[in-house]
Amino acid sequence: MKKILCTLAVFILANTALFAGKHFTFNTKGDGIDIHFTDSRATEILEEKVISTTITLPSMDVEIIINDCTIAEYSTDGELLSTYKGSAGQRIAVANSFAFRELIGHTITIKNVIYDKEKDIYSEIVSADISVIPRGQFNYPGSISRVYKPVYRSLVENFDSSYLAGLPTEPSKMLIICHQILANYIQDFINWKEAKGIECQVATLDETGTTSNEVKAYIQQVYDTSDVPPDYVLLIGDVDDYFAVPSFYFSAENDVSDHPYSMLAGSDYFPEVIVGRISIDEVNQLWTIINKVVSYEKTPYVTEPEWLKKALVVAGNYSTTPPTPSTPVKVSRWLRDKMLNYGFSQVDTVFYPPIYPGTSEIISRINAGISFLNYRGWGDANGWHYPEFHVSDMTSLSNGLLTPVVTSFVCNTGDFANTSADPCFGEAITQLGTPTAPQGGVVFIGPSDLHTSTKLNNSIFSGFYYGLLDEGIYDFGSAVLRGKVELYHNFPLQQAPGEQVEFYFHVYNILGDPSLTMWTTIPEEIDCTLPGSLSIGTNYLDIACPNLDDAVVTAIKDGEFYSVEMIENGQTTLAISPQSEGTMTITITSPNYIPFIQDIDVIQETVDVGVLSYDADPALVAGSTSDINITLKNYGTGSAGGVQATLSSNSDYVNIGTPTQSFGDIAAGETADGSYDVTMDVETPDNEVIEFTLAISPDNIAKISMLTSSLVFEVDAVNVVTDNGWLISGQTNEIHVTIKNIGSLDGNNIQGTLSVYSDAATMISNQASFGTITAGTTGQGTFDVEISANCFIGRNIPFELVLTDEEGRIDHVYFSLEVGPVDTSAPTGPDAYGYYAYDSYDVDYDEVPTYEWIEIDPNEGGLGEVILMVDDDSETIDLPFDFTFYGEIFNEITICSNGWISFITNNWTNFRNWDIPSALGPYGQVCAYWDDLIGETFTINDTIYHHDMRICHYYDAAQNRFIIEWNGCVNRFDDTSVEKFELILFDPAYTPANDGNGEIQINYKTINNPDATSNYSTVGIENLDQSDGVLYTYANVYPASATELENELAIKFTTDPPDPYYDFDESEIETVTLQIYPQPTEGITQISYKRKEISPDQITASIYNIKGQKIIELTPETSEDKVIILTWDGRNEAQNAVPNGIYFIKIRDNKTQIIDKIILLK
Repeated sequence: MKKILCTLAVFILANTALFAGKHFTFNTKGDGIDIHFTDSRATEILEEKVISTTITLPSMDVEIIINDCTIAEYSTDGELLSTYKGSAGQRIAVANSFAFRELIGHTITIKNVIYDKEKDIYSEIVSADISVIPRGQFNYPGSISRVYKPVYRSLVENFDSSYLAGLPTEPSKMLIICHQILANYIQDFINWKEAKGIECQVATLDETGTTSNEVKAYIQQVYDTSDVPPDYVLLIGDVDDYFAVPSFYFSAENDVSDHPYSMLAGSDYFPEVIVGRISIDEVNQLWTIINKVVSYEKTPYVTEPEWLKKALVVAGNYSTTPPTPSTPVKVSRWLRDKMLNYGFSQVDTVFYPPIYPGTSEIISRINAGISFLNYRGWGDANGWHYPEFHVSDMTSLSNGLLTPVVTSFVCNTGDFANTSADPCFGEAITQLGTPTAPQGGVVFIGPSDLHTSTKLNNSIFSGFYYGLLDEGIYDFGSAVLRGKVELYHNFPLQQAPGEQVEFYFHVYNILGDPSLTMWTTIPEEIDCTLPGSLSIGTNYLDIACPNLDDAVVTAIKDGEFYSVEMIENGQTTLAISPQSEGTMTITITSPNYIPFIQDIDVIQETVDVGVLSYDADPALVAGSTSDINITLKNYGTGSAGGVQATLSSNSDYVNIGTPTQSFGDIAAGETADGSYDVTMDVETPDNEVIEFTLAISPDNIAKISMLTSSLVFEVDAVNVVTDNGWLISGQTNEIHVTIKNIGSLDGNNIQGTLSVYSDAATMISNQASFGTITAGTTGQGTFDVEISANCFIGRNIPFELVLTDEEGRIDHVYFSLEVGPVDTSAPTGPDAYGYYAYDSYDVDYDEVPTYEWIEIDPNEGGLGEVILMVDDDSETIDLPFDFTFYGEIFNEITICSNGWISFITNNWTNFRNWDIPSALGPYGQVCAYWDDLIGETFTINDTIYHHDMRICHYYDAAQNRFIIEWNGCVNRFDDTSVEKFELILFDPAYTPANDGNGEIQINYKTINNPDATSNYSTVGIENLDQSDGVLYTYANVYPASATELENELAIKFTTDPPDPYYDFDESEIETVTLQIYPQPTEGITQISYKRKEISPDQITASIYNIKGQKIIELTPETSEDKVIILTWDGRNEAQNAVPNGIYFIKIRDNKTQIIDKIILLK
């Protein structure tokens, strides 16, 4: 049974309600959001600039309120003329509002810099405070698609604080559309999909109509009228021949596209369902593809399972006209390294140049067995050209059951409407084989357009594989959608309707089953013990599968019931309702696990009394009493005499007046009624699932569950009564909190107590009366909080507001406020690990770096060694000392000519810069100035050549630092803009951050950043798995705290925080001295303290990381002199060593709570 834990969900929202984007700080307030925009002032303004961000709010109609706006005016030479408070006019607007299944998105654009022709000046919005308020009605979803959830998270900035966060996920559904004859041949496919938890609905063309518009109208009707709309639409048939299912055609090139079938809400190009097509011309082909899918998922070939850990990446750097692209091979090497790092045992490559034609190499590797086949390069509907692998070559394939996932990010290979190449490459490789002798691939993705772009293909490609290998998106259709979202993020200037992002959403189509779950390793067995039989009267089945959370469990008894649940915390309970004897089938599926399938016999016993129905009158309400009415039925063959039933619950919120009731004698097939009075505690949360157990004599057990109602409030608005609306450090701040009653109960005489969960703040006045707040209305309370004087600008301060009515009902709401205003004098960050970036202008902080150029090029008087690098070059070198980065120790690095280093050594030379974090680029990357760099130019006989770049390195032993300099470099954008900079690694043995990580500084002697056509440059650091990092700039966009790149600027990356404070989750913190030894610790830490009248069994003690995540719970002991002793060995609950860093010991006893820091430095 699913449990909606609203209190926990709201607490999670609180801790993420205030967060930062690149230029933006966001603060969720009720249904709306406050956005603070800051742009660092440029010394030169040479071009107009538009900046955007995408958020989600619960309304298609939103209003922007500009609360404050500061504008600066500059001459065309970059001279500041004036700064003033003014109106932004139409420069801040909602550029686009779109529906994306359950998510309503809004892209906010700010015309940051504009040119005034009349005045011949540039105008820049320096900062703005914006409120975005939803207007109009909205039907809140009760659940969220499991298929779409990870894509939502990657699309919008505020997902974790939005109306979607915390909603339960629903099992998937699929709508299948096909010719009426084919409906008779897909039952095995449907049976398996439903056993996997994907409920299927079949519609034939007789029902839908035979034109593309008619088919879409049918899909629209199903989507609009279903309680839970389908996640997938599967079309079966080609666009021509007897079994044809029509499609659409997009753009001037008339590219075939099934994507319009997915566009079911709004006028945007975001899909509400994921569409796939099994393109076939005859029944035999359908059987072949279906058997491939079912065999691949249900009974993968594991006799010799190593094929599941092997892959082949094929790529060709080729073009019929210059310039010849270089990235297809580069990104394919990136994928190979990513797969090997993931755990693949063998990833072969066939690259052009030098290999041509390469056909035999490709065929032999497919036949040997691979689980993934990827191509980047040059192709058309016939196949891949460099290296060469065409439809005609597929007859040589003999890979049998070892069917790979085929991803073809290259022109036209997915053109299933091509009349000159029918079948196209994607159709052919999925159709290949026979029902009993499969060959080729199991599923395919590729574009229908003939003239796709290398850089846009690379982006979709990287998003697909990053989603699969780094984010665990194993469902094929979801991974394809993740690839398209990666494209959306990487090309912000191409997002508008009619631009490139919309085009690529349309032309990339799935050929095959969009719900296919991909294998990425050798699958494990599922360990689960189930009974061999149960009686007809049983209404539940407990499933226990430790360490298998999110696995899908189904129970199916033909013609009687279909039950689907997901495992949470290692267990779930399936609701079942058998009505007769027979067989019930249980199926458990989870990515990279062999499906568990077991039949259970349903039998009829002589006496078998179970629950037929139940209800509560009135519904369960906190602080109230209800009657739970239960009807029992005797499903047995004989009479049940003197039946009694005892109701119980493990919930602390429930009090059952008379738990045992008599139902008397119940004859075979007859029913009897009984009633229980149940009183709910006043502190019962709203929407709590209360589970009851009913013990029925003589020996039956039934389970029932019900939802509760209570007070439900949300924060409607929080206003800080200061000139700029920010919390101000060093003073007492008055806060006005407005709450809204969003429940069904009136809140009478609401009293509020506000707690702050940061030791940087102290509540001065924490009590307020909100009065009576009836359902749907609001109330306001006033509080005072003091912020410490040395609290850093930009710190997020979390609050909890406990609300109580006169009956004693309780609700908790949470919000966060930021200390500000944030400008370029504040540090940037932190990321989740705890890294910050400080620049030369952060002069109020101890970690501010001082710019000091250290010349190491021998040509300019330096002492360094020179690595001469050609265009797009890299080299791996040893470090002179061990350097700790993100808690891991490294002794070598890769240096690239394009302005970056990587602690995960590689042979990559990526010149195209991306965002941080991003799927493309090396792991463990430090981007000093990542852009396409090349050597300085010289001319011979009117021909321009490039010198080698002088990449220098030097170990300054006297200062315990290692310096890398990029010299003789210009920007490839114009071949003239000089980029001269250096990166310094400080030896952590001498100058570590507090947690033992090494510190990094970048000095810019001459910097230009001109690359307007390829997202300018990237500066920042990225963690070891590319999931996080600190972005300083990308695409000429800066966080509010970052100074724009300029000559003689220094940036320092460190884990040392800008103030001594930290956040916690309880307000009662008592100052008690803990003895922590040693400090810092190298692994074994002993914590001791003495308290009167406290014994170990009254204590809970846990270690938390800097993100507030619990690492491990400790067991307290007591010494002879009554000292409480705790020992931590530097490991987590799984007994894995945790990385170096700052951790917190949190101790609770029956009186108070104590928190202190532990510095782990191994």
